[in-house]
Amino acid sequence: AELQTTVGVECAQDFAGLIVNTFMPANFPWVRRGKGNQKDEDWDQIKEQVERDDLKILSEIRTSNFDAVAHQAFEPDLSLGVTAMWIEEDEIWKPPRCRAIPLRRLEIDLGPDGEIGPRFVIDHVAARDVPSTLGRPAEAFPTQIQNKIRKQPAALLEVVWGLWRDWSDRGTETWNYVILVAKQHCHSEILKGEGSCPLIVTPWSANPDSPWADGTALKALPYLRVIDVLSGMVQD
Repeated sequence: AELQTTVGVECAQDFAGLIVNTFMPANFPWVRRGKGNQKDEDWDQIKEQVERDDLKILSEIRTSNFDAVAHQAFEPDLSLGVTAMWIEEDEIWKPPRCRAIPLRRLEIDLGPDGEIGPRFVIDHVAARDVPSTLGRPAEAFPTQIQNKIRKQPAALLEVVWGLWRDWSDRGTETWNYVILVAKQHCHSEILKGEGSCPLIVTPWSANPDSPWADGTALKALPYLRVIDVLSGMVQD
């Protein structure tokens, strides 16, 4: 109610669109792999295969809901400093499914490598929707949760998805994955391999002291306040 202009909101939208259109445009093959540090003769042997596979990767992205969800994930969170997206495959014959994770549901910390390490999604779900949200029958949950689903279907239950890196084997990327419902343990799993973590957290203008980056909107706050005050004075 105290704002005189919408310039902050508009700039956050423009920034999200700028990033999407620059780095992952819908009409351009932005998924490409290069030679890297391989020898020229080695790269020549696999170059054509890599190009064909890159087209398959891009096609998989296009058939998913990534393009639509990217705007949801980036606006306005990317301008605040951190954006998150959950990417997973339900069935091998279905395209990957992407889901934007808003900042208010995200808890993160820095790992020993200085990158985003432990990451948690915290949400509150009606008891009747917990089975469909987690993709498992009500009978698979602890007795306390089953009673909530049956007797108090409208009650909100806290659901936590947690992921943290296992550094005991640095040669293989390994993640511990757990799900808690109303502080009751419901699922544990070990995810292995590069890219196995389904929760992708992206800081913009990362801060080495904190997992929460200082985004462009935060840096522009002094200017936004000046513009807002001047606009108010003009209206008065």
